[in-house]
Order: sequence, then C-alpha cells, then structure tokens
Amino acid sequence: MHTTHHISHIDLDGYTCTYLVHKYSKPSVLKLTQSNVDYDELTEHLTKVLSAVPKDEPLTHLLITDLNLKAKDVSVLLSYYDRYKNLTLIDHHRTHENEIRRLKTELPGCSLHIEQGTSATKLLHQWLTKGKAESSDLEVETQLVDLVDTYDIFRVEEKVLFNLGYLFNEWFMQLSKDLKPLVSAEGLRQYLRFVLRKFEDWTVADMVQDANFDPKWFYEHLDTFFEAVDTVELVEYGLIDPAIEQRLAELIPTMAPPQTRAITLACLATGPFGVAGESIYAIGAGNCLILDQPLPRGVLHQLMYTLETIDQYVMLSKPDKGRVEFRQHALKPMVDMSYVAAQWGGGGHVGAAGCHITEPWESFVVKVLDHMTVATQ
Repeated sequence: MHTTHHISHIDLDGYTCTYLVHKYSKPSVLKLTQSNVDYDELTEHLTKVLSAVPKDEPLTHLLITDLNLKAKDVSVLLSYYDRYKNLTLIDHHRTHENEIRRLKTELPGCSLHIEQGTSATKLLHQWLTKGKAESSDLEVETQLVDLVDTYDIFRVEEKVLFNLGYLFNEWFMQLSKDLKPLVSAEGLRQYLRFVLRKFEDWTVADMVQDANFDPKWFYEHLDTFFEAVDTVELVEYGLIDPAIEQRLAELIPTMAPPQTRAITLACLATGPFGVAGESIYAIGAGNCLILDQPLPRGVLHQLMYTLETIDQYVMLSKPDKGRVEFRQHALKPMVDMSYVAAQWGGGGHVGAAGCHITEPWESFVVKVLDHMTVATQ
C-alpha cells in the first residue's frame, strides 16, 4: 500500500487543499496522513514528521501545498531525503530561486508545481484531475476552487465571490486557532472538511446568483449556511467528541454569526471595492458615510463603535418610502443631526434623527453635505 503524508497551510487555501487531497484519495490503495501548520511552524514540523518515518519504510510520497519553503525547510528535506521516495511541492508564493535550484539539483526526482497568479488550491486541483474535467461533481467542485482562487489572488473585481472568500478565510483562520485546544488536529481537519463538503452541497451558485454586491442579501444567506453547520450533526458524524459538544455550541456562534461576520462585512463595505468605499465624505474632523442602500445593523455598529471607520452615517433605510436615518458616534457629537433632518421636515436628537425625502438621491447628497457642514459643532 502506498503511504502519503500531506502538509498544508491553516488558511482557506491550505485547508481546501487538505480537503481535495482527502477527497481524491483512495483508501484501498493509499494510506493518507495529513497535517496543517502555519509558515513559522513548518521547519519544526517537517523535522518531527520525517524523523519519525522508519528508514526501512520510507513514505511513498511527501506532498506539500500552500507553504512557501525557506532555506531551513529545504535543509530539513535534504537531511531526511531517505525518509520519502517522492516529493511534490505545489505552491504559489515567491519561493527563492536558489532554494528551488537546490531541490532540483539535489533531489532530481522531486516534482515542483510553482505558479504565481493563482492559488495553491487551483494548482492542486489541476494536478489531481490531470487538467481534465471528468469529476462527477466537477461543477460544484470547481466553484469551490474558484471561490478560493478569487480570494487568494485578490480578484476584487468579482465582488460577491471575493467577499465570500474573504469571510471564509477569516473564519477558517479563527477556527484553526480557537478550536485547537478543544479538539485534536485530526478532529479539526475533519470538521473543516465537513464545512467544505457542506459548502459544496450548498454550492457557490446559490450565493453568487446576483452579480451586484448586496451586503444585506449576502449577510442573510450566510446565516442560512452557518445554521446548516451545527455541532449536533458533527457529533452524529463522529467528527467531534460529544464531551466537548456544549463548549463548541457556545464557541462557534461567537466566531461565525454575528460578531466575526459583522466585522468582516464592515471591512468589506468600506474597502476600496466595497459598496460604501466611495460614499464616505469628510465632515469637519470626521468621516461620514452617506449611502443609498441599507447595511445590516451589525455592520453599522462595527463601523462606528468597533472599527471607528466612520463618525456619522446618513442612510436611505427604506428606499421605497424615502426614509433617511441620521446617526453619529455617541462619543463624537460633532454634528447636530436633528438640525440636518429638520431641513427635510424631520427631526430627532443630536446623535440620532430621521426624515423622508422625495427628491433624487444625487441632489439630496449635495444638499445634505452642505447642511452637515453648517451643523458641525
């Protein structure tokens, strides 16, 4: 029986590589073991793994994905060259040319797949399928690959797919950190494989049917997904020890909805390609978001009270009724919002007010900026 040890990174790209290798492995002909480490852990981990392999029973294959080899990592590989018969490196980082030259020269049998401008997941998928679209579930599989690729190489012009990838990457990184003390390394890998399988079942197409980035729609669909990944089902699958089910039930909701997603979506909403990016205006010493579509309440709270990206917002909260909301940071009452809202027949408090408008949004924005400048304290 062939024996393979696969080492990958701990982000979405790295764990998706782990998922694909596991998915394509054939237990009847392959004994597969896997591990996931961060970049600064690789040297020590390689030493630990390879030193434990008997010299008279070397690995058939050592596969490394999404981990940028440094000089000391190559030195470990060369020191234990008798512990594996074949080495495959699939990566997309700026690996030092002299280290690659060392591997090619001293390990002529190694296989190197290094290509910048694409993700390790996509390179691995091409390697596993030999570039042929013959998988029975290729459609959803390639959607998953495209999700990772879009985020990992920063194709920000594909807004919904990029933002979804950004969010999943943040979630995977946090899971890798927060679940590590609670479950075994293999338990964590099984859990994340389970999540990715759920993701394939749900399919990316369900989430990216609308090419326009709509934060509210995006947020609601994520709720549907995360609700589907519950700890009860994980215990039934035997992926998680029932003894820690309650602890996970308490922990996972704090990592997915709503805190982590609200922060992530807030970052995305105000990023250079986010829906709010071009709608932030300087008002006195602060920044004001003036937007003609509602953002989820959690995102607005993160923008103002956690991230402090904006000091005030003016938002068309009910477009069909022309309802506009005015808010500002409680600790930064620079603008009298009640005065501004009163210009359109509304009113309220210094920090929170509202009104209704009937004029076109473009002309309203010009006027509201003038009135907010006047109302700056």
